[in-house]
Amino acid sequence: MPSPHDIEAEIRGLRGAETLTFAGLRERLAARHAADGTCPVMTSMNLRIVAEIALAELDEGMPADAVTEVWRAIDPRSALARKLPGGPDRIEALRAGIDRSPCRDHGSW
Repeated sequence: MPSPHDIEAEIRGLRGAETLTFAGLRERLAARHAADGTCPVMTSMNLRIVAEIALAELDEGMPADAVTEVWRAIDPRSALARKLPGGPDRIEALRAGIDRSPCRDHGSW
């Protein structure tokens, strides 16, 4: 089962403007650990943990390039995106390079 640390490391390993699908994330995590696959439920739960921490760091004023760029591994149309603070709009904005966290935007998320 991939831990939040494993997921964070995989996302931090993305290069340039590379993005990653959920299936791609699971494949990379499995390959990293020489496994046949990863549990989709635990991967999703732990990706959400990493995402909520990263978004909270943005809300606290950290610059986007100083946090784990989880928006590069979360499809804005996904169920996970809908569960996160700011929802799909925030994931799309972060993918577009627009950092609109509540502390800078007076709570618009």
